[in-house]
Amino acid sequence: MMHETLGRVGRWNVFGWVFKAYGWLYQLVSSAVARRQELEADLASVRVAGVDAAVSSMRELPVVDAAWNFYMGRYIGYGWELGYAPDDVFGGFGKLYQARAEELAELREQEPDDETSRWDSHPAIGERIAAMRAAPRTPHAVDGRPATVLLPAVEAAGLALQREVVDFGTRTVLPWADFTAASMTLVQQNRADRVFRSAARHTGVPAAGLAEVFALVEAGRLGELAAEFFPRSTDREAAVEFAAIMDGLIELAAVRSGLARWQHSWAEPAKLVDGDGQPVDYSEIAKLAVSPETLPEARSRLAERGVRVEHATVVQARATGQGAEVLGAMPNVKVDGTEHADLILLSKGFVITPAPKSTDDGDKRVAALLGGVSAAELAARYRYLPFEEIATVRIDREVPVNATLLLHDGRTVGIQERWTADKIGKSDDLFREMLTALRDKAAS
Repeated sequence: MMHETLGRVGRWNVFGWVFKAYGWLYQLVSSAVARRQELEADLASVRVAGVDAAVSSMRELPVVDAAWNFYMGRYIGYGWELGYAPDDVFGGFGKLYQARAEELAELREQEPDDETSRWDSHPAIGERIAAMRAAPRTPHAVDGRPATVLLPAVEAAGLALQREVVDFGTRTVLPWADFTAASMTLVQQNRADRVFRSAARHTGVPAAGLAEVFALVEAGRLGELAAEFFPRSTDREAAVEFAAIMDGLIELAAVRSGLARWQHSWAEPAKLVDGDGQPVDYSEIAKLAVSPETLPEARSRLAERGVRVEHATVVQARATGQGAEVLGAMPNVKVDGTEHADLILLSKGFVITPAPKSTDDGDKRVAALLGGVSAAELAARYRYLPFEEIATVRIDREVPVNATLLLHDGRTVGIQERWTADKIGKSDDLFREMLTALRDKAAS
């Protein structure tokens, strides 16, 4: 609450600065009090459960935190963003925790962090453990049973909690095995679409797939396509490196042909298996498929396995912002010399949103916009310039930025930063770095 209030205080109001100074002092004192209360609570846990049990529980906190972040990022995150959800969010975490026992045991052996910032409301784990170990030891009965014995119907409780706190929205809810298979297939399709969109541009067709990529190989033109993904390599080197991408395209063709599927596992990454659950590997065929001389052999082997090349084709013919992150923003830029706009910097491209002619409070306007939507939603809702559509960049002035983006379809987009525009952090520096990288990539 206090932090939110401080953020609204005007920059040029002298009374505002006085209030801000008081606010920061309040936060310092509040954080110090909170840390002391945490330490007092820790000592209470020692008196109730004993030093060993209390320390063991405290050491488990960073392990649980790391496991949860891994779970959300590697198991739920991809599918969640793509419109899917697992049917048992909390139960899945319990299964991961059991399956990754050895990896988590290694984390427990690491000494916890003992550094604390004066702004932190909690002492560092290491500091809390040291205080616990220094407390008087009193005899306590050791109970090694898991805490779940206190809640026999833990799975039902997890599902009940899920109903209260998890908002699935319009996502398709699937059992874990189906969720992983659907998510991995869509992730692979999105990666392939990036290649297929470039292949369509190089072959001059409205929509492309693996068949058009093979056509480029057959014509000796794979180097042109591969150069977009390996810009610092020669055409020959890029074609060889492209074999890893080709492997993914062939895997997609196998999945779309009904010959392979992604198998879920709590102990290891999902793997591609055949109908009998045996791992499949197309890497050797992919190496053959990047050369005109050996492409016929690759086609023959795929046909023998029943892989239909034509089944791997583009789904998203236009680039989207799926998987992108917001890196920064520049309020009140000029686009093509006249249009007033705000520029959002994504990890996969630029979003241009309309802005009023007045440049007042541009930072607040953009902050409000970014607080309500994801990067993917921004790209879908407003004008989106994905990096893959930018052929090269001409930088006419670096400070303030004045640059022209030259797109593959021949269009140009001029973006001009104003001298007096609001700045959000170091976004102008980041924008210059991104433009320079795009220019250098095109020139290499």
